[in-house]
Amino acid sequence: MEHSTEILGLIRKASTGQRQAMAKLLRATQTQLFAYLLRLTQNFDLAKDLLKEVQKEMVNSLWRLNKADRFWHWIYDIALQKVREDYQDTRKHETLYQSDAEEAFFVRQFNSEKILQDTFFRETDVEKLFATTYAGMKQAGLLPRCVLIMRCFDAMSFYEISEFLGCSETNARVMFYRAKRRLKKQLRRNGFKSRQIFLPALGLFGSITSQSATAATPAIIEVPPKTIEVGFYPAMIGFLTTKTGMLLSAVFSFFLAWFAIAHLLFMAIGTALLIPVILVMFISFAYQR
Repeated sequence: MEHSTEILGLIRKASTGQRQAMAKLLRATQTQLFAYLLRLTQNFDLAKDLLKEVQKEMVNSLWRLNKADRFWHWIYDIALQKVREDYQDTRKHETLYQSDAEEAFFVRQFNSEKILQDTFFRETDVEKLFATTYAGMKQAGLLPRCVLIMRCFDAMSFYEISEFLGCSETNARVMFYRAKRRLKKQLRRNGFKSRQIFLPALGLFGSITSQSATAATPAIIEVPPKTIEVGFYPAMIGFLTTKTGMLLSAVFSFFLAWFAIAHLLFMAIGTALLIPVILVMFISFAYQR
């Protein structure tokens, strides 16, 4: 994850106790940090509350950060832990309706020039596409969603993500595959062609959930096709751990077991038929002697 020269300078100064540098650092990182929290929690008000908690932790603990270029890893880890703590009480994130603030935020994002002027979305029901993507991301689960967010919107490699989550790189790829599969399934259910719309849907989700999605910023977030590639083996593992994959594995195992049993029975019957012949040949041979 890249750090601008300005951010690195502010981190070094703020970590030594310079209040003015800390204030600038809070303002400079607030937009990206809020977007990360909103995408993780998918709850505008909760993201706002957690943002304050994470920033408070930043102020109190920045001096412990040894390497300035590890800042985003460090602050993202604090944010993820805050989200996990909140998720222990499932009632907090099971929201059935949007708050007025959340609704106003999304209306403002949909009406931003970058959304209205994007040629790709002129013939697309943007609000339906976003709602479908939003729901698919939510169904993916917290950690797979976290992997997808860091991979697509923070340009982190699977190795960096695995290091961040404390898991193997293969496991990070598998979680990404599961999130991608769940999102594509949600898109198909709502009448979208998942292959053509998947990358634009991710870009739309990233843009709408970012406070920087305004006329002042250039274009819709674009997710490169290579970003969503996980490799053959992680995809195979991810597929085999889905309901469809487990069902196919069970069917294959059944036929394999049936074939093995049938093969053993065939050998047993063949052996049983050969025993009398072998006995006759042995007796005949013994008699001739």
